[in-house]
Amino acid sequence: MSPQRPSYAVYWRENRRRWYLFFALWIGFVPFAFVVSRLRDDDTLPNWAFWSWGILWLWSGTRLGPKKCPRCGRPFLRRGWYSNGFALKCMHCGLPRGAETDPDWSPPK
Repeated sequence: MSPQRPSYAVYWRENRRRWYLFFALWIGFVPFAFVVSRLRDDDTLPNWAFWSWGILWLWSGTRLGPKKCPRCGRPFLRRGWYSNGFALKCMHCGLPRGAETDPDWSPPK
């Protein structure tokens, strides 16, 4: 049986899911605020609703971006003190962001 090319599809799918949650919470605040304010008689958004939504949105923001590279296991966006939130490849091993398989993989001989 020959070794299989490593697959990172599950890792990147989870990363995309986090981005979708973040943007859904960001965009969904206006409809949420409208519905909650309509449920009240005084047309004001209750503080608990505002703060709970904001905390949920901030929490989802902390989970954005790849934390560890699926290939080397080191921080994807950071190298030492230097951090690049827009990096398109791992700062250590060079794995492209979103690569579903390892482009540099070759079967052992």
